[in-house]
Amino acid sequence: MDEAKKNEQESAEMDNIIVELEKKIEGYKREYADLIGQAESIKNEMKSVESKVSRSEGLLANLGSEQGRWQETSANFRAQMSTLAGDCLLSSAFVAYAGYFDQEMRSSLFSAWQDRLTDAEVEYRKTLAQSEYLSTVDKRMEWQNNNLPVDELCIENAIMLERYNRYPLIVDPSGQATNFILKQYQENGSNPCIPRKEL
Repeated sequence: MDEAKKNEQESAEMDNIIVELEKKIEGYKREYADLIGQAESIKNEMKSVESKVSRSEGLLANLGSEQGRWQETSANFRAQMSTLAGDCLLSSAFVAYAGYFDQEMRSSLFSAWQDRLTDAEVEYRKTLAQSEYLSTVDKRMEWQNNNLPVDELCIENAIMLERYNRYPLIVDPSGQATNFILKQYQENGSNPCIPRKEL
């Protein structure tokens, strides 16, 4: 009888120990789940931080290349500003006086003007191309679409036509200039054959 009570008591104690252990296991499971959740949260946060760091590095690299581009643009701008007066003098002289001459004479005149500017210590761009300085790529493409031949002399002549205040005398034995002028100014609704009135 005492042995049975003792066994019952030991069994009850074991049941209590098992219950306590099960409670502790449940607690450990909860703690483990919390730790796993925190680890996942840290991983996600690390991914977010890595992504931000990667974007920041890309931005810094872009800013570095942009700084280089800005410095180059600034240097080009300073160079253009230093030669602006000379470039404008050469271009205005070209438009005002070179229209009467052929390509060889134009080149000779241009060289003489450059010598004068050099003597006067006026800076100008040595590689100044009148066709690029006095017209845009879009304008040159428009002229080509309107049957302007693609050579330097014709482009220079189109520039002068565009910039003259009065209509110039055009010697056109081949008829190419006439075709170009009619097509170029027909789209504007103006007739190039009727002189403009002087104000």
